[in-house]
Amino acid sequence: MGVAVSREAEREAVRTEAVEMRLHDIVEQNACWYPEHFALGYRETALTWSDFSARMHRLAAGLLDAGVEEGERIAVLANNALDYVVLQYALSLTGGILVPVNTRLATPEIAYILEDSGARILLYDSENAEAAKAVAAEPGVSVELVDLADRDAPSGLWGWIQRTLADPGTRVPDERAGDWRRPHVILYTGGTTGRPKGAMISHRRNLIDGMSVGSAFGLRPHERFLSYSPLSHTAAWDYIKAYFLVGGGAVVLPKFDAEEALAQIQLHRCNGMWAVPLMLRQIIESPSFASADLSSVKLIAYSAYDPSELMIRVLEAFRDRGAKDVRLGHGYGLTEGGPFVTVLRPEEAEQDPASVGTPVPGLRVALLDADGNEVPRGEVGEVCVRSSGIMEGYWHRPDATADAFRDGWLHTGDLGRINELGHLQIVDRQKDMIRTAGENVFAKEVEMVLMEHPAVLDCAVIGRKDERYDERVTAVIVVSDEVTEDELREFARERMARFKVPKEFIYVDSIPKTSAGKTAKAELRKRYS
Repeated sequence: MGVAVSREAEREAVRTEAVEMRLHDIVEQNACWYPEHFALGYRETALTWSDFSARMHRLAAGLLDAGVEEGERIAVLANNALDYVVLQYALSLTGGILVPVNTRLATPEIAYILEDSGARILLYDSENAEAAKAVAAEPGVSVELVDLADRDAPSGLWGWIQRTLADPGTRVPDERAGDWRRPHVILYTGGTTGRPKGAMISHRRNLIDGMSVGSAFGLRPHERFLSYSPLSHTAAWDYIKAYFLVGGGAVVLPKFDAEEALAQIQLHRCNGMWAVPLMLRQIIESPSFASADLSSVKLIAYSAYDPSELMIRVLEAFRDRGAKDVRLGHGYGLTEGGPFVTVLRPEEAEQDPASVGTPVPGLRVALLDADGNEVPRGEVGEVCVRSSGIMEGYWHRPDATADAFRDGWLHTGDLGRINELGHLQIVDRQKDMIRTAGENVFAKEVEMVLMEHPAVLDCAVIGRKDERYDERVTAVIVVSDEVTEDELREFARERMARFKVPKEFIYVDSIPKTSAGKTAKAELRKRYS
């Protein structure tokens, strides 16, 4: 005699099954509802959702035929491209795990990631061929190199894939995809305090944070997102996915170029983009901007830690080029917690562009002190996160996972306060705080003041060891016009306490950036220690 199952239990089972999607299910759903609509573009090439689905299945079949097993890690050292995006969704079908590698890393750094992740295969493109071959020759590295450009290869992984791609009717059952809580991507963090750690990103995290930001930013079906952020960075995957989840599409560029970004916006009529303000400054100052038709642009999303006053200038410049409906959206997040921990919604951004808004639905944020207690409203505390939409932990690093997750909270290492509008303001990174003459100075606060000066194009504030002050507040700056240290100090003194004013200015031609476009503070500290 069978076990009786209540109707409520049946309904709950249906609800659970419906929620537990995997990444490739997004493609399948869009191919069903919008088969002939735009899905993915690269320069002059455009795929419909029907094209995307077929390509995903053929690529998945090729990977399976080549012996790629469930849970196997596939590393990629390449610039953004169509097949790089499709690969993530194809691996979702096979149960494989994608390991994107930052193309700006040095050979020993790449070797470490390959060894740590246990990747058997490294896919690379022509621009990164020398780097791939160099890392394969490193002691202790055992990896099969696969040239993504070698489409005529008679054997090897890419040869298998190309032969399978010749069959347009290939379909792969999704029985190998596995539980939606299993890792699907491993993203390696910057490793500023030691060796990089691999954050395990599950299907669950991928879907939950994408659905949250879609509603927060008001994304709509068939809108198109311009993506030039490297695919080794969480923002690239997650903004693309957020548009896919609502039936929209994405246009990818191999890397950031202001002129090409403007050309692609006009060619594919892109509606949204994400950038750090330095990139946006380059766009509005590029030669083609004065004649560009940007009427399709509706959303400019930007990241935390950047000067907000520039964003208002960018907004006005885009509106002058026809983007009458364009609005700002400020997102705050991190690899471990997702790029959408909090969002400053477009209807709020022009009134409070320096804040990062409020938590996205389904995620709880608290500001905690060193003892794990919530700080009073208005005071500074560490930003801590609870949600199903965060990483599953660090790859093979239970110690680091336990340190990141304390008392049920993911500790971000960022310091923030809630302002008078009820929005979160990121004050600084804990490690960027400067201790000078017994006072705490938040580097970001000083940077934002200096960026208000019309001659300052870019700046980064660090602490340098000092016998008298413990740490000396030091500003590394890029200027457009000749401006003296005394002029900058006087400008800063009018806007902040004297102990915060930089005691030293270092003039440079450019400030080093990470692959995400943020200031590489660790490199600056090492350079000027």
